[in-house]
Amino acid sequence: MRRIHGLPGTTFSNPTERGKYPSEARASMTMAELECWIALEIAGRYHRRVHRGVHAIPADLWRSATRNRRPRLIPDAERFVIDFLPADTRRVGANGFQVGRIRYWDPLLARVFPTGSQVLVRYDPTDLSRVYVPSPADAEYLRIPYADPRRPPNTLAELERARVALAAKGNPRPSKDQIFAATDAQREIEEQALRRSRSARRNKARRPIASPREKAKPNAHVDYSKRVIPYAGEQW
Repeated sequence: MRRIHGLPGTTFSNPTERGKYPSEARASMTMAELECWIALEIAGRYHRRVHRGVHAIPADLWRSATRNRRPRLIPDAERFVIDFLPADTRRVGANGFQVGRIRYWDPLLARVFPTGSQVLVRYDPTDLSRVYVPSPADAEYLRIPYADPRRPPNTLAELERARVALAAKGNPRPSKDQIFAATDAQREIEEQALRRSRSARRNKARRPIASPREKAKPNAHVDYSKRVIPYAGEQW
């Protein structure tokens, strides 16, 4: 965590420690980039340096402890990831169910769950275009998409940002159409800002590099009694 708090844009452990540090202005990584950074920090640094608690390299201890044991492999990597996604319960209706005011539906729901059933719904905050519901036998996850498949994938952060923006305009309970419209408008603003940023960087790169100019000495003394000698090419 000390290493993470050293990244630009950290929010620190609490508002007091954060102080006046402009976290949002200094943030430079996307969530995907941060996830890669953390994976490298754990697997590439932490597990390969001497641990001050065990006074050894964790990766070496692991290899030593598992040398004569058969490795336990994950049979279904995708299910393993889904098992760790955030979850909530929802009641299945004739038209599916809602998560974050977005409706999800699939004809499979009505065949597997009676109307009114309470189901566990897991969702990926980075892609809300589908959610995951365990089958009654818990043998697999059912992938339930948007009720309206024309909708683009959305993230939880975008959803919350759109709801906050609409609430600030006096609409505390926006419809799904209003949420997606607000998200599309925000994305367009971000794209325009990105294009302007790229254009500004290109224009700056095309500027000529100014040659350093010799600064006049602030205490230089000028003798005005001497005759001025013009440079070649000057006309007096």
